Amino acid sequence: MSYPANYCHLTISTEALEERVLKETTSLQDCCPQITIIAPGDGQVSHAGRVRLVTYRQRSRLIMIINAYLLALRLRARVYHLHGPELLILGWCFRLLTSAAIIYDAHYPTYHYFLWKFGPPTLLARFKATVLKLIEVIGVIFIDGLVMAAPRSRPGVGRFCRRKICVCNYPRPKAEPEPVEAEAPLTLVYSGLTEKVRDLELILDAVFLVKMEYPEIELVITRPLAHRVAAGFDQLLAEFHLKDAVHLQPEFYRQLPRNRRLLGLATPNEDDFFQRSQQIEVFSYLAHSIPVICGRTPFTEDAVADWETGVVLKNYIPLTVSETILELEADEQRRKQMGARGAEAVRRQFSWGTMAHRLCNFYRTLML
Repeated sequence: MSYPANYCHLTISTEALEERVLKETTSLQDCCPQITIIAPGDGQVSHAGRVRLVTYRQRSRLIMIINAYLLALRLRARVYHLHGPELLILGWCFRLLTSAAIIYDAHYPTYHYFLWKFGPPTLLARFKATVLKLIEVIGVIFIDGLVMAAPRSRPGVGRFCRRKICVCNYPRPKAEPEPVEAEAPLTLVYSGLTEKVRDLELILDAVFLVKMEYPEIELVITRPLAHRVAAGFDQLLAEFHLKDAVHLQPEFYRQLPRNRRLLGLATPNEDDFFQRSQQIEVFSYLAHSIPVICGRTPFTEDAVADWETGVVLKNYIPLTVSETILELEADEQRRKQMGARGAEAVRRQFSWGTMAHRLCNFYRTLML
């Protein structure tokens, strides 16, 4: 059976229908008719709004790649949007079999993402990551377009593709933030997206300094830690006496706490993967009306200083971070104004409606 579609998103990620790809496609449904997602699932066809979900059963990754493309052949779509470097293995052949445009979504630099998610970084893991990176680099040479996930980062695979676009893929707020009393305790929010232990040490040291003057302070880490960081995480908490003050909450953005004031932290990172990820994390803070304290990078100077939605520190060290936290904790009016301005700036310049129209126009350009 065939399913008519103009635009088809392919993924082999089991998390696709929970957040990233579904968010992107449902935002597109108003300007791009007949969108279909092909993803692992229960083998059924369903709908999310006007987006058709075609799923195939989970098997080995190679079998899932083949199943995804067999289903894609039935669609006769005009644009195929690939999520995941593994799909580039057959993407080159698929382009020869169809007259459709092929787009690759470079969510993260593949090498570091593989080690972060599937590590620890053993010799075998590094070899697999290198092979996957090689597939990505070769694959983007033969496709029609590339979608980048962050506005400022080193070119990476982008240098091998002439047509590219930036779509800032930050978590979409589930609802407007509820008002919180000025006397409510302060919670610091940190992504934990770093493979350098010293970055986490910096944050914990700052929290320790704050806790000496503000005992109610808490720190929430919103993403899984890299393996080399996670290995010494408990020991770090013990060293800084923060076992009861630090919490891992990967579902944090699904349900923001109603009884805590929030302040985001973002460390500057030299590594390309974490540099991009921290950019997305800054968007997450701003979109959820959370002001941010971040290190100075070209991106944060654009996104934070110009919007007056947080504080950009030239010297991102524990002392200056802790002093800034305490200053904003004491000035509730300023903290709330920063959060409101951040949410408004994201809605105005980087709303998902704006991103959807930008991506849809990119599709149409490739189909000419």
